[in-house]
Amino acid sequence: MDLGTTIVGAVLLVICIAPFILVRKRQTTKKNEKLQILNNLSQEYNCNIEEYEFCNDFVLGIDKSKSFLFFHKQSQENNHNQVIDLKTIKECNIIKKTRSINDKTIALIELSFIKKNETTSIVIYDEKTDLLINNELLVANKWSLIINTNLKRQ
Repeated sequence: MDLGTTIVGAVLLVICIAPFILVRKRQTTKKNEKLQILNNLSQEYNCNIEEYEFCNDFVLGIDKSKSFLFFHKQSQENNHNQVIDLKTIKECNIIKKTRSINDKTIALIELSFIKKNETTSIVIYDEKTDLLINNELLVANKWSLIINTNLKRQ
């Protein structure tokens, strides 16, 4: 009786825990794939990612010594890579567009890079393509600070 109860309990425990383990393994694998893509992209420019951050379907990374920013966004339709040479940038700003009457619904978050004669941007969140907003605004604020700090060091 005790052995049977123990076996049933162990089986139920494995059944309950296995989905969480599998989901975590899948998330780790996806993060590693994104980081590998970002590292491959950085190696094309003879750079090394010194700092990086994941958020939902994208990863941002920076080589502070060579002043390059790398961005990779992975969606079901396509993958999008962007490389920004920070030596050509004057300033990085956050563009946050809202919609609705009370301006509480975020429609778009971008990192905007101001050059001498033009601007370039990286879309962090777009309500048309991204289902839910998570930490994108916090990530954009953090990376704007990192980028502007790096620009001041130049």
